[in-house]
Amino acid sequence: MSGQLNSRFRFAGFTLDLTAGRFFAGGEDVTLRPKSFALLSYLVRNAGRVVSKDELMTVLWPDVTVTEDSLTQCVRDVRRALGRDGKAILRTLARRGYMLAVEVTDIGDLAFPSRSVPAAPVALIAAGAPGVGSGPPEPRSAMRSDGVAVLPFIITSSARPEDAHLLDGLVHDVISRLARLRSFHVIARGSTFALRHLAADPVAAGRALGVAYVVVGAATVIAEKVRLQVDLVDARTGRIVRTDDFIEDRVRYRDLLFSLTDHLVQSIQREITASERNRSLLVPDHSLDAWQAYHRGLFHMLQFTSDQSLRARSYFERSIQLDPGFARAFAGLSYCHFIEAFLRPVDQRGAEMDLAIRTAGRAMQLDEENPASRWAYGRALWLNGDEDGGISQLRTAVQLSPSFAMGHQTLAFMVSQSGSPEEAHSWTMTAEELSPFDPFLCAIYGSRAMALIRLGNAEEAAVWGTKAAQQSNVHKHILGVAALASALAGREADARSQMARILQLDAGYNLSQFLGAFSGLSEDATALVRKVGPQIGLT
Repeated sequence: MSGQLNSRFRFAGFTLDLTAGRFFAGGEDVTLRPKSFALLSYLVRNAGRVVSKDELMTVLWPDVTVTEDSLTQCVRDVRRALGRDGKAILRTLARRGYMLAVEVTDIGDLAFPSRSVPAAPVALIAAGAPGVGSGPPEPRSAMRSDGVAVLPFIITSSARPEDAHLLDGLVHDVISRLARLRSFHVIARGSTFALRHLAADPVAAGRALGVAYVVVGAATVIAEKVRLQVDLVDARTGRIVRTDDFIEDRVRYRDLLFSLTDHLVQSIQREITASERNRSLLVPDHSLDAWQAYHRGLFHMLQFTSDQSLRARSYFERSIQLDPGFARAFAGLSYCHFIEAFLRPVDQRGAEMDLAIRTAGRAMQLDEENPASRWAYGRALWLNGDEDGGISQLRTAVQLSPSFAMGHQTLAFMVSQSGSPEEAHSWTMTAEELSPFDPFLCAIYGSRAMALIRLGNAEEAAVWGTKAAQQSNVHKHILGVAALASALAGREADARSQMARILQLDAGYNLSQFLGAFSGLSEDATALVRKVGPQIGLT
């Protein structure tokens, strides 16, 4: 038996609503992780048929390599949701796969009780499945502060009817890519396109969809030029948070739409994060909720100093206390433990390194499809000496979300030391292109300098090392890269100035600490560091 993606099904006393992404047991909502919901959905639409593990792995993780443990966990989740008869309903057939061994009835458009916060599975959002039936959603009493909707862009002037289709395609791509970021609750295309008539009133659209942020856009096509203006609007206040304005030759219009996707997604993510961070800083400590505490933690985390890291930890821990299932808060907490360990000598890292692994592992347990979980876990593995494992996790993070600038930056940092320096240089370019004002610029530029050192281009390495050193939140190890690059380029004054800044931060800083921080450094690069280091006082 199979049904349409927007159908509703009933079996063994349970009801599955694929339109709204909801699962009911006796009329009560049952919460499932997105992948577990997707597994149940697929089995329901293939009830009575044995579905192999390979088929399920391909369906649930089409672009990502995961182990069977991920599938096993989803099966456990579904059986737990099905109650005491879970194993009988969802049967395991040895060496063959799984089967939903009950009769399933397609009940079509039968309505169910409304709720203020739908939990549409990410898989359905990314596929563009409607979020609320075929008509406009009912107005909601409260807005999700992590909610964003992208309305169809309008054309104010055009000579070609296909321009409208191209713009709709751009909006679809932006929605899909935002959903893959897993940073926000993203309203699906079906719902936002049903509100096309509200493109001129983003506040009304936000109220109708129950989201705090709405993206609207308008294109003007005149002669051979295309102008596209996109606004990110805070639907709670009507304030325009950011405006992007592009003017391109019409001959490049199709290419423009494809290239804009990454830019718009990263811009939306960055501006919402900054806006929510600033909003959280105005909230008294005693009234912070999990979302606000998380964003305040991000603010302190990105300062890259030990005392700020401790403050960030306290906010992430509070966020977790308020919401024990908040994977990104665990990822942030893991990074705090990572930076504490990274800035210490190797023989003093043990406790913080273990905590970095444990908290990142918890983020993975809660949401392994979140790029932030993979990012945190990859960093922790790398610091623990598992370079291949760390790089593998980071590659998965950017596969899950190609717009994840921090993932590209961290890959560059790791690969610049022992992998292909050309590849590392490319990762830094991608990271900067995605986020040109990123708080991780010191690491992006430092990684580029390290890659250029290994490529034998000392002069250019010194340029980027100096740019890294100029960032306000640069830490001592990146300053070490800058000093070495300057020394290799014959810029002794710059090198000694950068070394002086390092010693202000850590009077006992030495060659062993630098090599401990960059433990993955290739043998030839290590030999070069040992040769040049003493010339600038790094002994």
